[in-house]
Amino acid sequence: IMNFAKRIKRSLLRHVAYVIEHSAEFAISPKYFRRIRKWPLRLILIILFNMQREDLADALLQSLPMNERLKSSDVSAFIQQRSHLKPEALRYIFDHVLADICRMGTQKTYHGYFLVAGDGSDISMPTEVISSAVNEKASRKVQHHMEHLNALYDVKNERYVAFSTLPKLECKERDELLDLADALANQENLPYKPENTILICDRGYEGCHVFACLVKSGYHFVIRAKGPKSNGILKGLNFEDIPEKSGTDTTVRLKVRRNKDGIYKHTVSKGWNSDTDMILSLRVVIKELPNGDFEYLFTNLPQDKFSAGQIAHIYRIRWNIETSFRYLKYGIGGLVFHAKALRNQLMELYASMALYNCIAAIINHIEVPRNGRKYRYKINFNAAVRPCTDYLLFSDENHAGELEEFLKKRLVPIQPNRKFKRKRLPKKRGKGFHNRV
Repeated sequence: IMNFAKRIKRSLLRHVAYVIEHSAEFAISPKYFRRIRKWPLRLILIILFNMQREDLADALLQSLPMNERLKSSDVSAFIQQRSHLKPEALRYIFDHVLADICRMGTQKTYHGYFLVAGDGSDISMPTEVISSAVNEKASRKVQHHMEHLNALYDVKNERYVAFSTLPKLECKERDELLDLADALANQENLPYKPENTILICDRGYEGCHVFACLVKSGYHFVIRAKGPKSNGILKGLNFEDIPEKSGTDTTVRLKVRRNKDGIYKHTVSKGWNSDTDMILSLRVVIKELPNGDFEYLFTNLPQDKFSAGQIAHIYRIRWNIETSFRYLKYGIGGLVFHAKALRNQLMELYASMALYNCIAAIINHIEVPRNGRKYRYKINFNAAVRPCTDYLLFSDENHAGELEEFLKKRLVPIQPNRKFKRKRLPKKRGKGFHNRV
């Protein structure tokens, strides 16, 4: 852990230093960040990684040396200097730190495949993203304050490997999944290639166009489908004739045709056009849930290598991406923004995601012995955020041993197969929420 934490710290600071040295490339104008200011570019970048849940004034004070904290923090000067920076600076750091992490240590795979979950999460922004129509419903106007984060997440190695952001009302999750999958396949510095990656998605991503594009790209996938009684693909396949029991594993053949807009759709036409038509041979695996319902999983993984039980296991660990969103939003503070301009908010979001990958890499590299306990234990991610952030940004790298000893005392038990009744509470929004600026 000591050498590993040092390497993570060096990687982060090295790429921060690159942005500083090439400030003209990442500034709104090449003339910025040339003069010596109270808030130089290095300190601005450090503050963006260190903001988390504090308000802006506290975040600035914590980032200053002790002998300068009693002086005025001059928040307005920081805001002015930050506005000169492009979000691409933080995106550059995320991409290159991720590539370094992927080269460190042994990569966790499942039967030789990386398990990558695709999903999205809404992020409330404290400013308008796009203007609302005058006669729009209030519930629809609220969505204009939402930025939608689309992400691909390595569920075994616990790190984000690709992501994009779009305004909520402009986002089409299926299209974003395909774009992210193509972008991931073209990343030469990352080990994720279509032939060694399994994409895992929930019911919102079911669709003939998604299946066809992933098959053409060479990806394997496990995607949950809507039941035969719903309005999904299975409804039109006479799937009622298949026995509905756990462990059922059957193969279906779908003929799809690409229309003039480039979208593949299911067709029952007997004609054949090799330029626009495809036959999709997919397995449908049925898994009974604890409440007696059934889940249906589409996959193109070969039956001789992956059993129905393994397919169900692959889909079950997709939940790790949902956990990662919770840590990103509430552990690191990815929901707390210190700016009104969307461009500045995105800088904070990118910094939070890069910081998440660094912290997850450090704590997952620590071995926690069981020592006769009832459960196996792991490092508490939320408790690790502050000490890991301080080590990465401020501490001497030789304090890695102290960091490890501290984290080993912040443990939570791993209790598999725990079940909780989901509590659905309506979001409370005060009057005039949709007019917030």
